[in-house]
Amino acid sequence: MSTTGGSTSTVCYAQPPFNNPAGEIVLRSRDGVLFRLRKDILIEASPVFAELVTQALSEPLTAPIKNEDGKPTIDVPESSDIFDPLLRICYPTADPILADIKDVRLVLGAALKYQMEEATSVMKRKLLSYLGDQPLRVWAAACLLHLKEESREAATILLSQEIPAGTPPEFDEVSTGDYFRLNQFHRAGGKVAENFKFSEPSLESATATAPPKESARERPIPYQSRPYADIVCRSSDGVDFETHRIILAMSSPVLSDQMASFFTTYSPPDTSLPSGSRGLPVIMMDAKAAILGPVLELCYILGYTTTRPLNLRVAISMTSCAQRYKMQNVCAYIQRCTNWHPPSSSRDALSGYLLASRKGLAEIAKEMLRHLRGDLFEYGYVPEMEKTPASVYHRLMINRRQSLAAMSRLAAVPPSPSSTRSTPPTPKPERPVRVGQPSPERPKVIAPTSTPPPTIDDPWLHSLWQSVVQGLSALGPGKRIHDLVPGLQQMFRESLQHKIWCKRCGPFVNTILEIHELHWKARSSVVDFDNKLS
Repeated sequence: MSTTGGSTSTVCYAQPPFNNPAGEIVLRSRDGVLFRLRKDILIEASPVFAELVTQALSEPLTAPIKNEDGKPTIDVPESSDIFDPLLRICYPTADPILADIKDVRLVLGAALKYQMEEATSVMKRKLLSYLGDQPLRVWAAACLLHLKEESREAATILLSQEIPAGTPPEFDEVSTGDYFRLNQFHRAGGKVAENFKFSEPSLESATATAPPKESARERPIPYQSRPYADIVCRSSDGVDFETHRIILAMSSPVLSDQMASFFTTYSPPDTSLPSGSRGLPVIMMDAKAAILGPVLELCYILGYTTTRPLNLRVAISMTSCAQRYKMQNVCAYIQRCTNWHPPSSSRDALSGYLLASRKGLAEIAKEMLRHLRGDLFEYGYVPEMEKTPASVYHRLMINRRQSLAAMSRLAAVPPSPSSTRSTPPTPKPERPVRVGQPSPERPKVIAPTSTPPPTIDDPWLHSLWQSVVQGLSALGPGKRIHDLVPGLQQMFRESLQHKIWCKRCGPFVNTILEIHELHWKARSSVVDFDNKLS
């Protein structure tokens, strides 16, 4: 906010009663609407405005005035759509009608900012009036405004409801950390510590999940100075890297164009170029030295075919920097490193997915999906949650649950006792139904179970089937669908050891083949759900 003076070429006044010329003070909203206000009402409504109004009225009359009325004017950063309903609560007039929770949240946020006690109380009641129909949106709005009591009240109502698959618009602003703590509250049945807050992590979570120190093996290759440098790349934190124009031009079309414009602009001999410590021209780069140095080094060594493990957070930051300057070969090299050297833990995979999604790095996010299976909540808290929108985590959580449910349905279908690959038996002719005779009974529909049918009575096959079903049903942190594939040849060898072959060998062979087919169906299902998030 600022208090200044002057006149405007285009004047737009607010709706009554905020266009009364008798008002002693004028507020100008971000969109240029002028509110003529009674100073006494404004002073009583807000201690913040009381100080600003007093300061504005105490200025000498000779000071420049912004308003053509000759009244002191206070600029505010909020739009007129927020200030009009806010001021109506303060004035002796009808309270405003707000059509959506978002409008309520914005007005309530302004009331809290300007310490308007009455307006804050009115808008809190208005926000809570949506609890019956939209408790999730009320919870999200309360979290964005750091309202502890209101957010807990909304979360308590959500205890009796399933969180819907669709996301409210507020989930693009609420952090994943807030949403993770809502899930904690939900799973604990609301029985959490008194100091529990949705808007900030607990001390235990923040301490236990501090990012691990980068090992020497995971450190990126540092930048190495080379002779005959003819240009300097300066990082955003002021570190200079002496490089070569030809290397930069070959690696980045963005830097190539920038250098062409740079040297054209400063071509006159009497104009000094921006220079580094040795008088070399300087290009300012939008990246910190810890990231920029390794990225520039990769511009020199792109002929290398070997890869090395990279710390996921560093790799993602390097990729973001390389994409900004369209260094496609650098991006491809980092992508190969992340593909060939998977994350060291499931929690690292979750951190990588959230960070890559936030930075718009779809390929890295897709690679991290391969390491995230089962119930996402079991992976726990990671620091990247605090800066990632809740919508990213929510979509991933719903997708993983649907994927797990699909595999459970596949695992629940028992193998058929007869071979589906052999010629089906010729059906027996049905007996004709005569008038007056009872109709033949319809076969009973047997619900599928995870246990093979009783016609397969070999203990070894029962055990093998159940182990695959249990493995598919227990996917979670540290477990991958690809690790559960049964070896078909090994199964045949074990079947010979157990001497199961006899006249009834057909159903047994079919069962073994269906077990193998079950895995591939489950694997295809997993890939399909991964692609839905890509």
